[in-house]
This record gives sequence, structure tokens and C-alpha cells, in this order.
Amino acid sequence: MEIYCLNYQKKKIVFNFRKNDIKNGGEGAPLTPIFHKYLMKSKEIELPACILNIGGISNLTLIRNLDNHEILSKDVGPGNCLINAWIQNHTNEKFDLDGKISNRGKINEIILEQALETHESNFQKRNNISLDTNDFDISFARGLNLEDGAATLTAFTAKIISSKISYLLNEYDKKEIKIIICGGGRNNKSLLKQIKLNSKKNLSFHNSEDFQLNGDFIESQAFGYLAIRSVLSLPISFPSTTGCSAPCSGGEIIKS
Repeated sequence: MEIYCLNYQKKKIVFNFRKNDIKNGGEGAPLTPIFHKYLMKSKEIELPACILNIGGISNLTLIRNLDNHEILSKDVGPGNCLINAWIQNHTNEKFDLDGKISNRGKINEIILEQALETHESNFQKRNNISLDTNDFDISFARGLNLEDGAATLTAFTAKIISSKISYLLNEYDKKEIKIIICGGGRNNKSLLKQIKLNSKKNLSFHNSEDFQLNGDFIESQAFGYLAIRSVLSLPISFPSTTGCSAPCSGGEIIKS
């Protein structure tokens, strides 16, 4: 549960941001798109443009227009969860630093294609906006060595992300779209290389730091922004982001 305190001396605490969205038919996530819209406006980024957050799960926010809530957001697949799990199961490390381990490995194309087919079969009937790390596992890479497993899981992750992005941005085939990457996954050079290789040519990928944005804190800063909007009774979720029936505010407030 996310909890944010505004004005500590008066003990105003905002928490439970997802409850009202779920009550109104939403999935409770993602909640950060309205903050992504604020960042686009503050940095005067030409629209339409996207923010791709690669955390445990990857999610994409497309901002079409600043004058209204033309925001499309959806989880687009695994992010770091599979790669991290593999590294943690086979080494004393927590993640593949800069993608160096996967970069040394060889992608097992047969296993990769089988895993992608299974993924497509399992998810083609689902239309979930949000995903969970438990929706994915590393069992299909069992039997591979450390480097080849990391390379294959990285390729699997990248192909899902890039194919989902292409699908969501299909209407913009003839227009260059900036995709600003944040989250821990932006540091995985091997993963980013694979995403770019599998993406359409009209998509230009940029590190969040290229726009003076600290990619490690965008998602956490977002909840501070959501807390302020909650206090002001402004909407934090929308039908095109969480699937709620109408724009709704959220965040329970405790006052002393």
C-alpha cells in the first residue's frame, strides 16, 4: 500500500490510492499516467509521445494531447522480473548489470519461439490492462547455462515489449514517436538493444535523463503527485488507463 504524507506537522496522510478506482470498475493500475502527462507538459515534449517504464513489469503511457485526458496506458509485458529471477537463481547477484551476462550468451532460438507461442496462446484471450510478475516464469529456460538463459530471457522480454508497443501505436506508423524510457530496465543495454531491434523504425527511444528526468524516481514521485491531486479532489485514473467507468479521484486522506 502506497502512503504519502503531505505537511507532516499537520499529519495529513494520503493512502489507498487504488480503492476508489477498483470500486468504479477499474483494475487499480496503472496510476502513474497522469503524472507522465505532467512530465510531458513540463518538459514541452512534442506529442504524441510515450513513457515506457521498465520495472518488474513494463508499462507504456501514450500522451496524445495536453488539453484533455487523451491518455492511453497499459502494461506491455515483463520488464526485469524474468531476467532478475534467472540471475538470482544462478548467481549471488540481484540483476544483470548493464546486461553484460546476457550479452555474453547466445539466444536459443528454438526455446525462444516456443516460449513466445505459449505466451501468445495464454494471453490472446486476456485483455488485462495490468499484469503481475506472477503472470510470467523462467521455467522455459531451464537447462540453459547462465549466459544463454539470460540472453534468451532478455530476447523473450524484448520481443513481447516491442510487439505490444507496435500494436498500441499502430495508428502512428507514419509519424515519429518519442519513447522515453525510465525504471531500472533502462540500464540494461542488452535489453534496450533488443527492444530497438524489434521495434518499428518510426519509434525513437530516449533515456529519461536525456530530458533531465531521473528515471529511478519517476514512479515514486508520481505517488506524491497523486497525493496532491487526491487532496484537491482531481481525478487520478481514467477509463483509458485503468478501465474505470469514469475519471475518478482516489487516495484516502487522514487529517488530524
